[in-house]
Amino acid sequence: MRARVLGGALLALATACGGSAPQNAPPPAEAVQRRDIVVDAQATGTVEPINVVDIKSRASGQIIKMPVEVGTVVRQGDLIVQIDTRDVQNQFDQAAANAKAAEASLAVADAQRKRSDDLYQAKVITRQENETADLQYAQAQAQVVSARAALDLAKQRLEDATVRAPIDGTIIAKNVSLGTIITSSLNAVGGGTTLVQMADLSKVRSRALVNETDVGGLKAGQSVKVTIDAFPDRPFFGTVEKIEPQAVVQQSVTMFPVLVSLRNDEGFLRPGMNGEVAITVDKKEGVLAVRRRRWWRGATARRRWAWAPRARRRAGWAAACARAAPGSAARGPRARGAAAPWAGRWRAVAAVRDAARGSPQAARTRRSRPRCARASSSCRTRRGSSRRGWSSSASATTTTRKC
Repeated sequence: MRARVLGGALLALATACGGSAPQNAPPPAEAVQRRDIVVDAQATGTVEPINVVDIKSRASGQIIKMPVEVGTVVRQGDLIVQIDTRDVQNQFDQAAANAKAAEASLAVADAQRKRSDDLYQAKVITRQENETADLQYAQAQAQVVSARAALDLAKQRLEDATVRAPIDGTIIAKNVSLGTIITSSLNAVGGGTTLVQMADLSKVRSRALVNETDVGGLKAGQSVKVTIDAFPDRPFFGTVEKIEPQAVVQQSVTMFPVLVSLRNDEGFLRPGMNGEVAITVDKKEGVLAVRRRRWWRGATARRRWAWAPRARRRAGWAAACARAAPGSAARGPRARGAAAPWAGRWRAVAAVRDAARGSPQAARTRRSRPRCARASSSCRTRRGSSRRGWSSSASATTTTRKC
């Protein structure tokens, strides 16, 4: 029934505009082919390093040597920072001297203990004097252990003054410079001074915010294609590492962070780069498929032509008539001032529109001036997001303003 009413509306519109009804063109044909169909979830991601290391010094002092800069590629064991070693070197020398003195004292105490044992067996000295010699030997042993521990600590402090790279990577941040006095990470309340930040950029990841409607089909291990804005013609491929459980709300939209692991052996990817992430949710290979773009365009064109009277007013009605019947006298915006040639046609189209809606005003076909021609009246305009002013019933909004 609705199709018959709509067909009558189209016929009346074409007649009112001075033309003939359009011919129902057959739908366009499209060849069915076997294709690979891929369903993916798309989001915007940012490249970030996986393992970032904050390098601090266990020693305090002034930096006297720093051969690295931001972007320097270092290997494990390379020099990062050299701190002034005069104080710790003096402490090490003193600890080494104390260790040697303790070892000498131990040797003397050992000799005295042996002589005391011989004299006690010969009953020359008393048992108490023999025990005193044994006690002195034990104390000498303890002094040696303490001196060796102090020497080892002094050696560690001396080594801590030289900061070396713990892993292979790239310097991504530098917080100090030559001559800066830094604090130790062991004694300072705030954890000490951070010298540099470094990361291994051979393996990076992209952090993408995926809409909650697409997260249900994602899981770890799915293949991902990443297109970086800096390299639009070179795609990067990776896998989903994990989906974080905590959602992120941005502009009233709930999204979940998805971490994508990427290989960066060539060094093209750098932290902070942005790109489009396409996560493959499902893939079918060699299935029968037909494109629906042409069908959708045909349906859209027919819908726009059918509902053109609803989307236009005043000069818009004349433009619609001109498109429906190219031989009509009304031509676009130029007919806005000539109300007499198309005023009656406008009323006829309005009546057909009311009939298509099922309104009781279907019989009203007065050929008076259109309502929008009166300066004191108001008119209702339907506007949508489609281009060139055409509207669809799904996206149209109604506003009221003066003509």
